[in-house]
Amino acid sequence: MAYKIKSKFRSWQKQHPNCMTPYIIETIQKDDMIIEVSEGTGFNNNKIYGVSLIHYKDGKFETDTSEKSKMFFSKEEAIKYARDLK
Repeated sequence: MAYKIKSKFRSWQKQHPNCMTPYIIETIQKDDMIIEVSEGTGFNNNKIYGVSLIHYKDGKFETDTSEKSKMFFSKEEAIKYARDLK
């Protein structure tokens, strides 16, 4: 099941990219949740990294709007934070 949710998420994400950080670096699955680490370009043309939590419920993906989703200026910090959430 884990592979299927990750695979479904990748397909879903192509149609629903994060507007600020649309390029996925890593996906981590924890039960029925995907933790996405992605990168993009900020308003000052600098690299930014986002960690988003997406729940898979009743066959649909829903973005978690809690304060667990965060933005970083360091790729390493974003990846560490995402892995620590697991």
